[in-house]
Amino acid sequence: MGGAISWLHFVEKNRRYATLLTTLVALILVVPVLDQTVYGDLVFRAMIALIVVAAIWAVSDRSRVFWAVVVVGIPSALVGFAADLDPRLAVESFHLAVTLLFLAIIMVLVFRSLLHQPRVDSDTVLGGISVYLLMVVFFTVLFGLVEHLAPGSFEVRGVAMTGSPESLAADEFWSVMIYFSMVTITTLGYGDVAPTQGAALILSSGEAVLGQLYVAVFIARLVALYTRSGGGTD
Repeated sequence: MGGAISWLHFVEKNRRYATLLTTLVALILVVPVLDQTVYGDLVFRAMIALIVVAAIWAVSDRSRVFWAVVVVGIPSALVGFAADLDPRLAVESFHLAVTLLFLAIIMVLVFRSLLHQPRVDSDTVLGGISVYLLMVVFFTVLFGLVEHLAPGSFEVRGVAMTGSPESLAADEFWSVMIYFSMVTITTLGYGDVAPTQGAALILSSGEAVLGQLYVAVFIARLVALYTRSGGGTD
């Protein structure tokens, strides 16, 4: 309980990126737990909607950027819930495509904002971590879109993820995609989930390279500047 209260105080002090980071961590932790319930898809879409709200708040200090994010973010959340009611491939694909657009915009905006920060404080470091987790979520959705458009682009323990009688249950879909994105960006590569076709192979390799470069270059630079500035002197 004390830890939760401390985190709430920390979020209040570092409002913009701590809130965004909290929603990203919540998605990564909550979806795998609840994905196998009857509300699995709805939980995933609800968590994406929370990320939309947190991301809008993160850029709310810049009016033009704020409205640009609202215009893309709100429809992406609404289309997500519409896709839950209408499971046709076209509706689901459109939802995933709009969500990808939104996540890409947020990643670019937060990254650019971090590059132009006059000093590195704790909120800046949290923003850097948020971009990393945004990449995890971005590739999760991207892999999901690839699998929806080309069933069998991924295998789970040697069996096509979707499109065959032996495929995993639909209510495990997003937990597997999150897991695969996490082990790919961290280059763990256990091999229990693997890409099997062109687009999936190329995108998986791209995520691994991007993730390693980001941590080695940008996060390391942020932490070094934060330490040099005496912990940000918030």
